[in-house]
Amino acid sequence: MLLNWLLGVLSVYALFLTAKKNDIKPEYSLALFFSEYANYMGYIGAMARHESGNYTNKLSKDYNNIFSMTTPFQRPQISTGKTKRVCNIDNQCTQWQIYNSYSQAIEDLILWLDYNKFPTDLKTVDQFVIELKNKRYFTAPISEYLLGVKKFL
Repeated sequence: MLLNWLLGVLSVYALFLTAKKNDIKPEYSLALFFSEYANYMGYIGAMARHESGNYTNKLSKDYNNIFSMTTPFQRPQISTGKTKRVCNIDNQCTQWQIYNSYSQAIEDLILWLDYNKFPTDLKTVDQFVIELKNKRYFTAPISEYLLGVKKFL
């Protein structure tokens, strides 16, 4: 058991060393691996792929914002800036976070999870997504968001 864990740590570390820092995905993030949310690495990786259009949308390509994180009002955050305000037809305005790397975006997500007292004992992706919704992480219907995340599991 300890040997398997050590091999896992070494594998993740080797991937970390060989990948460009900007390209570290949640599944290979040491910050996430050593956080209390390590059991959710697969879910968070699928969540990032869903949120970012499999790392192809403007937020992920131009701003390294792989989780579509908006600018927080109260919680601690580690972004390097924010986008221009974008307002929709209902006059709802949003600004998104700008990150130097995917790794920084992952660290900011960990801060969000901590700030929102996200549980660490969820057993299924369904429970994970329901809890994200309960914490107001996304506004889409649960069934739609869950389908998007499951697509990448």
